[in-house]
Amino acid sequence: MKLRSLLAVSLFMVMAVSCRKNISPETDSGSIYGQVVSSDATVAERVWTLKHVGKYSDENLAAARTGGGIVFGGNSQMERLLYNNWDATWKGLPVINRAIGGTTWAEQIPYIDDLFTDYRPKVIVLYQGENEYLRAPVTTNKQISKTIEPNFIKFYDKLRARNPKAKIIIVSMVACPELFKRGYDVYKSGFTYIYDIDNLNKIYKNKLAKDNAATRVTTRFVDIKPYYQFYAPTRWYDASKFQPDGIHIKYPEYTYFVNKVKPVVTDLYQRR
Repeated sequence: MKLRSLLAVSLFMVMAVSCRKNISPETDSGSIYGQVVSSDATVAERVWTLKHVGKYSDENLAAARTGGGIVFGGNSQMERLLYNNWDATWKGLPVINRAIGGTTWAEQIPYIDDLFTDYRPKVIVLYQGENEYLRAPVTTNKQISKTIEPNFIKFYDKLRARNPKAKIIIVSMVACPELFKRGYDVYKSGFTYIYDIDNLNKIYKNKLAKDNAATRVTTRFVDIKPYYQFYAPTRWYDASKFQPDGIHIKYPEYTYFVNKVKPVVTDLYQRR
Protein backbone atom coordinates (compact mmCIF):
# COMPACT_ATOMS: atom_id res chain seq x y z
CA MET A 1 0.00 0.00 0.00
CA LYS A 2 2.82 2.38 0.90
CA LEU A 3 4.61 1.45 -2.35
CA ARG A 4 1.51 2.34 -4.41
CA SER A 5 1.19 5.69 -2.68
CA LEU A 6 4.87 6.43 -3.30
CA LEU A 7 4.53 5.56 -6.98
CA ALA A 8 1.47 7.82 -7.31
CA VAL A 9 3.28 10.74 -5.71
CA SER A 10 6.30 10.16 -7.99
CA LEU A 11 4.06 10.15 -11.07
CA PHE A 12 2.46 13.46 -10.09
CA MET A 13 5.90 14.99 -9.47
CA VAL A 14 7.08 13.94 -12.93
CA MET A 15 3.99 15.51 -14.47
CA ALA A 16 4.51 18.69 -12.51
CA VAL A 17 8.15 19.02 -13.54
CA SER A 18 7.36 18.30 -17.20
CA CYS A 19 4.77 21.07 -17.18
CA ARG A 20 7.13 23.63 -15.65
CA LYS A 21 10.07 23.56 -18.04
CA ASN A 22 11.13 27.08 -19.02
CA ILE A 23 11.08 27.99 -22.67
CA SER A 24 11.79 31.23 -24.42
CA PRO A 25 8.80 33.10 -25.84
CA GLU A 26 10.82 33.60 -29.01
CA THR A 27 11.03 29.86 -29.71
CA ASP A 28 7.60 29.65 -31.33
CA SER A 29 6.25 32.62 -33.26
CA GLY A 30 3.09 30.64 -33.98
CA SER A 31 1.77 30.97 -30.44
CA ILE A 32 2.19 33.16 -27.41
CA TYR A 33 3.74 31.44 -24.41
CA GLY A 34 4.30 32.37 -20.82
CA GLN A 35 7.44 31.58 -18.82
CA VAL A 36 6.54 28.41 -16.90
CA VAL A 37 5.20 26.07 -19.54
CA SER A 38 6.52 23.20 -21.57
CA SER A 39 6.47 23.10 -25.35
CA ASP A 40 5.27 19.49 -25.21
CA ALA A 41 2.79 19.74 -22.32
CA THR A 42 -0.89 19.36 -23.16
CA VAL A 43 -3.41 21.98 -22.11
CA ALA A 44 -4.82 19.48 -19.61
CA GLU A 45 -1.38 18.99 -18.04
CA ARG A 46 -0.83 22.72 -17.81
CA VAL A 47 -4.23 23.26 -16.18
CA TRP A 48 -3.39 20.55 -13.64
CA THR A 49 -0.02 22.20 -12.92
CA LEU A 50 -1.59 25.60 -12.39
CA LYS A 51 -3.99 24.17 -9.84
CA HIS A 52 -1.64 21.84 -7.99
CA VAL A 53 1.96 23.02 -8.23
CA GLY A 54 3.85 26.03 -6.92
CA LYS A 55 3.31 29.21 -4.97
CA TYR A 56 0.00 30.01 -6.66
CA SER A 57 -1.54 26.53 -6.48
CA ASP A 58 -5.04 26.09 -5.11
CA GLU A 59 -3.63 24.74 -1.87
CA ASN A 60 -1.63 27.93 -1.27
CA LEU A 61 -4.34 30.45 -2.14
CA ALA A 62 -7.04 31.21 0.40
CA ALA A 63 -9.25 32.63 -2.37
CA ALA A 64 -9.11 29.28 -4.16
CA ARG A 65 -10.51 27.54 -1.09
CA THR A 66 -13.07 30.06 0.13
CA GLY A 67 -14.44 31.36 -3.18
CA GLY A 68 -15.75 34.83 -3.92
CA GLY A 69 -12.46 36.12 -5.31
CA ILE A 70 -11.13 37.52 -8.58
CA VAL A 71 -9.95 35.15 -11.31
CA PHE A 72 -7.77 36.30 -14.22
CA GLY A 73 -7.77 34.21 -17.38
CA GLY A 74 -6.56 34.24 -20.96
CA ASN A 75 -3.23 33.88 -22.76
CA SER A 76 0.29 34.83 -21.72
CA GLN A 77 -0.23 38.58 -21.92
CA MET A 78 -2.38 37.98 -18.83
CA GLU A 79 -0.28 35.12 -17.47
CA ARG A 80 2.82 37.34 -17.40
CA LEU A 81 1.20 39.62 -14.86
CA LEU A 82 2.33 36.97 -12.37
CA TYR A 83 5.95 37.91 -13.04
CA ASN A 84 5.41 41.65 -12.78
CA ASN A 85 4.96 42.56 -9.09
CA TRP A 86 1.80 40.45 -8.87
CA ASP A 87 1.70 40.15 -5.08
CA ALA A 88 2.42 43.83 -4.47
CA THR A 89 0.03 45.01 -7.19
CA TRP A 90 -2.96 43.05 -5.91
CA LYS A 91 -2.19 43.11 -2.20
CA GLY A 92 -5.39 42.98 -0.17
CA LEU A 93 -7.45 41.52 -3.03
CA PRO A 94 -8.21 37.77 -3.33
CA VAL A 95 -6.74 37.26 -6.80
CA ILE A 96 -6.08 34.05 -8.72
CA ASN A 97 -4.27 33.99 -12.09
CA ARG A 98 -5.28 31.05 -14.26
CA ALA A 99 -4.20 32.39 -17.66
CA ILE A 100 -2.43 29.85 -19.89
CA GLY A 101 0.08 31.02 -22.48
CA GLY A 102 -0.18 29.63 -25.98
CA THR A 103 -3.91 28.91 -25.84
CA THR A 104 -7.04 30.17 -27.57
CA TRP A 105 -10.69 30.69 -26.58
CA ALA A 106 -11.56 27.34 -28.15
CA GLU A 107 -8.83 25.41 -26.35
CA GLN A 108 -9.91 26.68 -22.95
CA ILE A 109 -13.61 25.84 -23.33
CA PRO A 110 -13.24 22.27 -21.92
CA TYR A 111 -11.45 23.67 -18.86
CA ILE A 112 -13.77 26.51 -17.87
CA ASP A 113 -14.75 24.74 -14.65
CA ASP A 114 -11.12 24.03 -13.72
CA LEU A 115 -9.94 27.55 -14.53
CA PHE A 116 -12.91 29.56 -13.27
CA THR A 117 -15.99 27.83 -11.85
CA ASP A 118 -14.11 25.84 -9.20
CA TYR A 119 -13.23 29.13 -7.49
CA ARG A 120 -16.80 30.47 -7.35
CA PRO A 121 -15.49 33.88 -8.49
CA LYS A 122 -17.12 37.19 -7.81
CA VAL A 123 -15.15 38.83 -10.64
CA ILE A 124 -13.59 37.33 -13.78
CA VAL A 125 -11.00 39.25 -15.85
CA LEU A 126 -10.18 38.08 -19.38
CA TYR A 127 -7.58 38.89 -22.04
CA GLN A 128 -7.26 36.77 -25.18
CA GLY A 129 -6.85 36.83 -28.96
CA GLU A 130 -3.24 36.87 -30.20
CA ASN A 131 -2.89 33.13 -30.73
CA GLU A 132 -5.87 32.96 -33.05
CA TYR A 133 -4.23 35.57 -35.29
CA LEU A 134 -0.73 34.11 -35.03
CA ARG A 135 -1.90 30.66 -36.11
CA ALA A 136 -3.92 31.89 -39.07
CA PRO A 137 -2.29 31.44 -42.51
CA VAL A 138 -0.92 34.78 -43.71
CA THR A 139 -3.12 35.57 -46.72
CA THR A 140 -5.12 38.52 -48.03
CA ASN A 141 -7.90 37.51 -45.65
CA LYS A 142 -7.47 40.05 -42.86
CA GLN A 143 -10.86 39.50 -41.21
CA ILE A 144 -9.79 36.78 -38.79
CA SER A 145 -12.15 38.23 -36.18
CA LYS A 146 -15.01 36.55 -38.03
CA THR A 147 -13.45 33.13 -37.36
CA ILE A 148 -12.59 33.99 -33.75
CA GLU A 149 -16.10 35.19 -32.87
CA PRO A 150 -17.91 31.80 -32.80
CA ASN A 151 -15.39 30.25 -30.40
CA PHE A 152 -15.32 33.35 -28.23
CA ILE A 153 -19.14 33.27 -28.00
CA LYS A 154 -19.07 29.56 -27.08
CA PHE A 155 -16.48 30.25 -24.40
CA TYR A 156 -18.36 33.23 -23.00
CA ASP A 157 -21.76 31.54 -23.01
CA LYS A 158 -20.41 28.50 -21.16
CA LEU A 159 -18.54 30.73 -18.72
CA ARG A 160 -21.72 32.68 -18.00
CA ALA A 161 -23.84 29.55 -17.67
CA ARG A 162 -21.40 28.08 -15.18
CA ASN A 163 -20.88 31.37 -13.33
CA PRO A 164 -24.27 33.12 -13.45
CA LYS A 165 -23.47 35.79 -10.86
CA ALA A 166 -19.86 36.58 -11.72
CA LYS A 167 -19.04 40.09 -12.93
CA ILE A 168 -17.02 39.79 -16.13
CA ILE A 169 -14.34 42.18 -17.39
CA ILE A 170 -12.67 41.87 -20.80
CA VAL A 171 -9.48 43.79 -21.49
CA SER A 172 -9.09 44.89 -25.10
CA MET A 173 -6.57 43.06 -27.23
CA VAL A 174 -3.56 45.17 -28.21
CA ALA A 175 -1.95 45.33 -31.66
CA CYS A 176 1.56 43.99 -31.23
CA PRO A 177 4.26 44.61 -33.89
CA GLU A 178 4.01 41.09 -35.31
CA LEU A 179 0.28 41.42 -35.95
CA PHE A 180 0.72 44.91 -37.36
CA LYS A 181 3.22 43.50 -39.87
CA ARG A 182 0.70 40.84 -40.88
CA GLY A 183 -1.92 43.49 -41.60
CA TYR A 184 -4.35 42.76 -38.78
CA ASP A 185 -4.47 46.23 -37.25
CA VAL A 186 -4.93 48.08 -40.53
CA TYR A 187 -5.10 46.74 -44.08
CA LYS A 188 -6.12 48.49 -47.29
CA SER A 189 -8.43 46.43 -49.47
CA GLY A 190 -9.39 48.27 -52.63
CA PHE A 191 -10.85 51.59 -51.54
CA THR A 192 -11.60 50.48 -47.98
CA TYR A 193 -9.58 49.81 -44.83
CA ILE A 194 -9.94 46.80 -42.56
CA TYR A 195 -9.20 47.31 -38.86
CA ASP A 196 -9.60 43.74 -37.71
CA ILE A 197 -8.21 43.88 -34.18
CA ASP A 198 -10.58 46.80 -33.60
CA ASN A 199 -13.34 44.60 -35.02
CA LEU A 200 -12.50 41.84 -32.53
CA ASN A 201 -12.55 44.29 -29.65
CA LYS A 202 -15.99 45.47 -30.81
CA ILE A 203 -17.15 41.84 -30.72
CA TYR A 204 -15.94 41.57 -27.13
CA LYS A 205 -17.55 44.87 -26.14
CA ASN A 206 -20.87 44.04 -27.79
CA LYS A 207 -21.05 40.63 -26.12
CA LEU A 208 -20.50 42.18 -22.71
CA ALA A 209 -23.28 44.70 -23.37
CA LYS A 210 -25.69 41.98 -24.51
CA ASP A 211 -24.85 39.85 -21.49
CA ASN A 212 -25.47 42.75 -19.12
CA ALA A 213 -28.80 43.51 -20.79
CA ALA A 214 -29.89 39.87 -20.56
CA THR A 215 -28.69 39.02 -17.05
CA ARG A 216 -28.38 42.42 -15.32
CA VAL A 217 -25.01 41.22 -14.04
CA THR A 218 -22.35 43.92 -14.27
CA THR A 219 -19.84 43.63 -17.13
CA ARG A 220 -17.03 45.95 -18.21
CA PHE A 221 -14.80 46.45 -21.25
CA VAL A 222 -11.41 48.06 -20.50
CA ASP A 223 -9.69 49.57 -23.53
CA ILE A 224 -5.90 49.54 -23.23
CA LYS A 225 -5.14 49.27 -26.97
CA PRO A 226 -4.47 52.97 -27.76
CA TYR A 227 -1.51 53.13 -25.39
CA TYR A 228 0.40 50.40 -27.20
CA GLN A 229 0.45 51.86 -30.73
CA PHE A 230 0.60 55.07 -32.76
CA TYR A 231 -2.42 56.58 -34.51
CA ALA A 232 -0.86 59.75 -35.93
CA PRO A 233 0.54 60.68 -38.34
CA THR A 234 -0.24 57.10 -39.32
CA ARG A 235 -1.33 53.90 -37.56
CA TRP A 236 1.74 51.86 -36.64
CA TYR A 237 3.11 49.78 -33.82
CA ASP A 238 5.17 51.10 -30.91
CA ALA A 239 8.11 48.71 -30.78
CA SER A 240 9.42 50.34 -27.62
CA LYS A 241 6.58 48.81 -25.61
CA PHE A 242 7.12 45.20 -26.74
CA GLN A 243 9.66 42.44 -26.25
CA PRO A 244 12.09 41.64 -29.13
CA ASP A 245 9.73 38.83 -30.22
CA GLY A 246 7.27 41.52 -31.36
CA ILE A 247 4.42 39.85 -29.45
CA HIS A 248 4.75 40.24 -25.69
CA ILE A 249 4.40 43.48 -23.77
CA LYS A 250 7.58 44.52 -21.95
CA TYR A 251 7.25 44.14 -18.19
CA PRO A 252 7.70 47.88 -17.41
CA GLU A 253 4.90 48.64 -19.89
CA TYR A 254 2.43 46.60 -17.84
CA THR A 255 2.14 49.62 -15.55
CA TYR A 256 -0.42 51.20 -17.88
CA PHE A 257 -2.24 47.88 -18.26
CA VAL A 258 -2.56 47.52 -14.47
CA ASN A 259 -3.43 51.19 -13.88
CA LYS A 260 -6.36 50.88 -16.29
CA VAL A 261 -7.60 47.49 -15.10
CA LYS A 262 -7.09 47.60 -11.35
CA PRO A 263 -9.61 50.37 -10.52
CA VAL A 264 -12.30 48.54 -12.49
CA VAL A 265 -11.50 45.21 -10.83
CA THR A 266 -11.49 46.80 -7.39
CA ASP A 267 -14.78 48.61 -7.99
CA LEU A 268 -16.59 45.49 -9.19
CA TYR A 269 -15.17 43.37 -6.39
CA GLN A 270 -16.29 45.84 -3.71
CA ARG A 271 -19.83 46.02 -5.08
CA ARG A 272 -22.51 43.71 -3.74
